Amino acid sequence: MSACGSDNSGNGSGDSSGAGDTAIYFASFYEDNGKEIACYWKDEERIDLYNGAGNSCAWAIIISDGLVYAAGMYEDNGKYIACYWKEGTRTDLYKGAGNSGAIAIDVSDGLVYVAGYYVDGGGKYIACYWKEGARTDLYDGTAFSYAYALTVSDGSVYVAGFYDNIFIDNTQNKFSQACYWKDGERTDLDNGAMFSNARALAVSEGSVYVAGFYHDGTGKRPVCYWKNRERRDISDGADHSEARAIAVSEGLVYAAGIYEDDDGKYIACYWKEGTRTDLYNGTGKSYAHAINVSGGSVYAAGNYTDDSGKYIACYWKDGEKTDLYNGTGNSTALAITIGPNIDSSSQTRMSASSNETAIETSPGSTDNNSTLSAFAGTWKRAEFDNTLTVNRSTITISSRTHTWELLGVSGDFYTLKRPGADEMTITIRSTNNGMVISGDTGAGQENWNGTWVKQ
Repeated sequence: MSACGSDNSGNGSGDSSGAGDTAIYFASFYEDNGKEIACYWKDEERIDLYNGAGNSCAWAIIISDGLVYAAGMYEDNGKYIACYWKEGTRTDLYKGAGNSGAIAIDVSDGLVYVAGYYVDGGGKYIACYWKEGARTDLYDGTAFSYAYALTVSDGSVYVAGFYDNIFIDNTQNKFSQACYWKDGERTDLDNGAMFSNARALAVSEGSVYVAGFYHDGTGKRPVCYWKNRERRDISDGADHSEARAIAVSEGLVYAAGIYEDDDGKYIACYWKEGTRTDLYNGTGKSYAHAINVSGGSVYAAGNYTDDSGKYIACYWKDGEKTDLYNGTGNSTALAITIGPNIDSSSQTRMSASSNETAIETSPGSTDNNSTLSAFAGTWKRAEFDNTLTVNRSTITISSRTHTWELLGVSGDFYTLKRPGADEMTITIRSTNNGMVISGDTGAGQENWNGTWVKQ
């Protein structure tokens, strides 16, 4: 299993109020005829995200303004490409020569932030995040680095992960360094341990919580979390445990992950203020990849192996397990969020004949002859000091005019398609800051992604 791997850690943590008519959403993948397929579940209903020839996986999920966003990757001619899906419509994030992956996602003020990695020309993994498709590298490429978690709080971007010291100075007896970045500035976390890793992140009341684990140099691997860089051990490390997700609710810290029992079997569990609760007592292995606290209940998502050794995606609510997939292949739930119970009949659905998505527009909702009337005018993007002009159905930029077809409208979001040899799909929406375009996969000034201000 190559896109995700059934026992890989996911990115899913948080605290939800649980008010109103809500549903549980899981980012996931399942295996069908040997191929991994990215999907998400709303409660126990599965929505596929990709149906191309290669493997795919959804690592993270979030609900914002009633829209479903999922981040992950898909395989194209043997290369993995970082991407995210908004209502099922895919936006590619990296088109370089190496592999890439999107591991975490957040939406703030209508802007999409995705954290992950790409592989540079020298074969090194580079931690990074994308804001509306524009990439920010978090490490300089002198060592391997990886981003596991992301959140946006009070306008600042927080990303947690690790980098490898051994590639910086091979005399150091340290193989990886847990850290987090705030707006690109790195903070190291492990307090001198031999090996450490940061897997999850939460910001609550101005404090930064990072969950992970470390090796102490004696063969033990304690699970821990850091609060504002101060490490707090959850286990003594004798059971080789890992924290893979974190949530903070009403001042209490919850972490989900695994520990190894006396027989060498991994057991899914979560810790509340350091007290462990086991989630599975079957004969097989089990893993908890994500946690959420909502309405006083604790939700964890992951998978377990049945008697045949097959991995089965599942979640636990207050310790009670619910299976999500009963097919013949492996599956896992990698992230969890709780949000409004969105009518899935209005969701984007996969096209049966291609790996693109099809959006149905409600009859009479928007006339294609006036597709862009709401955005008509001249707009300027400060990032490249360039302008574009929007008319009823065309956009002119760099003296070139393109005609667009309306695919669908969801709230303030207009999804448009440019037909022809340079076919492309973008999303345009209006915000307090201007007009935001996303989905363009071009480079430099030819990439239209970003915020444009009306002139």
